[in-house]
Amino acid sequence: LSQDELAKQLYKKAIDKMLNMKSFKTNIRNYSKGYVYKKQPVKEAKIATSVNYVVFQRPRKLFMKIVESEVASLLNTKLFTDGGPDMKIKVPGILGLFTFTFPVDKPELSSYRGYSALDIDPITLETRLSSKDAKVKLLGSSSMNGQSAYLFEVTNIKTLDDKITKEIIGVRQSDFSIMVHEMYE
Repeated sequence: LSQDELAKQLYKKAIDKMLNMKSFKTNIRNYSKGYVYKKQPVKEAKIATSVNYVVFQRPRKLFMKIVESEVASLLNTKLFTDGGPDMKIKVPGILGLFTFTFPVDKPELSSYRGYSALDIDPITLETRLSSKDAKVKLLGSSSMNGQSAYLFEVTNIKTLDDKITKEIIGVRQSDFSIMVHEMYE
């Protein structure tokens, strides 16, 4: 096989795995750097890191619990969306007795790039990555957390904003599950 054909075949296995996954539970380490705060442009870059325990179930149910954050007050915050226009939130402490409901695109719930939870959920990711127009390049393989992974560069897809020029996908070689997803300007 040519390098291009090999890349297409391996990438197709990863996309098929993603499209056929009915549910999953995992911890996701997030890093976001951008010039947006509460959906308004800012001059200085804002950076956020966190680890979220995530449970996903089709058609589009997403539960997240913040388990690591540089903002201590966010620890153990729980968020839930069923893909609809609202997000339910339970915060730690005495207010945790109540469930708050906000629009999923509420500026205070967006990332420092202006993305909502539905902009970065598994359904949006698989929709973008499975584009027939995607150009895929196999960058090679690597070891991540002691597991072998294929690394792909994906371009020519509808990105989340016009500054993104490429996305890097790391796929576990043993079962073609996505291990890494990165977006670059």
